[in-house]
Amino acid sequence: MDDLQFKLLNRVLVDAFTKYQGAIMEHGVKDLADKLKKSKSTIYAEISLENLATYMDTIQNYDEKKPAYLPKLGLVDFLIGVFVSGEKQAFVALASFLNMACFELPAGNFEKGSATKALVKNSQEASRECTESFNVLVEALAGDGIVDKKEARRTSMECGEAINAIAKMKAAADWIAQGQ
Repeated sequence: MDDLQFKLLNRVLVDAFTKYQGAIMEHGVKDLADKLKKSKSTIYAEISLENLATYMDTIQNYDEKKPAYLPKLGLVDFLIGVFVSGEKQAFVALASFLNMACFELPAGNFEKGSATKALVKNSQEASRECTESFNVLVEALAGDGIVDKKEARRTSMECGEAINAIAKMKAAADWIAQGQ
């Protein structure tokens, strides 16, 4: 497992789980538990950062004997939780680990003129996100002229948000370009 970058993977998983946990807590653990036919305590265990840390530590450090039970969140349940809560930021965090951009495409058919409105709205968001990513870098360099790890992570995150915003803008432009 040396090829896995456990420090980076752990940081990304904690970020994704924190976002997922927040979405589920805000939506309502009971509702998700009912939909998945699980107890609330099982849901709490699956979204526990402490259990995630135990699981990651065991995977990284076990020899030949792995514990029989490790609480973990299954992919199907994760997808259902994201769908039910409507909060997709956990995907953005996971996509960034894989060096990918993650964005939501406009849903359904645009009515006449609405694609143009979406394009304008998304271009404003893209402009704001790009400016934020540049400002984070300028702030990092302003002090000592060096970008440290924390500043680089923040810059990377802001760049990811800018890429996602530009992709939304592209989706609306593509819709118009296809004449739909």
